[in-house]
Amino acid sequence: MKTPHTPGPWYATGPHVQSASINEDNYVCKAEGNDTSQIEANACLIAAAPNMLTALKEAQETLRASRHRFPKSIKHRETFQLNLALAAIGSAIHNATTPQA
Repeated sequence: MKTPHTPGPWYATGPHVQSASINEDNYVCKAEGNDTSQIEANACLIAAAPNMLTALKEAQETLRASRHRFPKSIKHRETFQLNLALAAIGSAIHNATTPQA
């Protein structure tokens, strides 16, 4: 499935990282923050975004399959927690793939 965003991997490398990039010549975005350590942390988080989105989609599918394959072995409390986790994952995927107004 083709993604509308710039495909990963993205990188945040070097001392005093200020951007997430695809390679040395192509930047995904420039990170901002209050100080150097915050800017570096933001760049690393942005660079991890494609991997995190993939992991969320895989977790969503695994949890959905678990809910349908093992409904009787999951107690009511775990079902509630599973549904909360699926809702949070769905919201995160939506926010990562839909432009915000």
